[in-house]
Amino acid sequence: MERRIDGERALVLEGSPLWFTTRMHSQFTAGDHDVAVLEILDFGYDEASEGLVFHQSRFKGLTPLE
Repeated sequence: MERRIDGERALVLEGSPLWFTTRMHSQFTAGDHDVAVLEILDFGYDEASEGLVFHQSRFKGLTPLE
């Protein structure tokens, strides 16, 4: 999956079935992670796009069960 940063510094995942426009609401540390809580300002979707999963630090498509 191709990734890029748009003119407003937003991460864009080309071919993603769903998108959100957000802004940072708060951020805190939980153990060895930083957690960002985002406020959703807008969203949209593309019914023609396939599903998408982030697993093992990579974006992967879904395949139908047979």
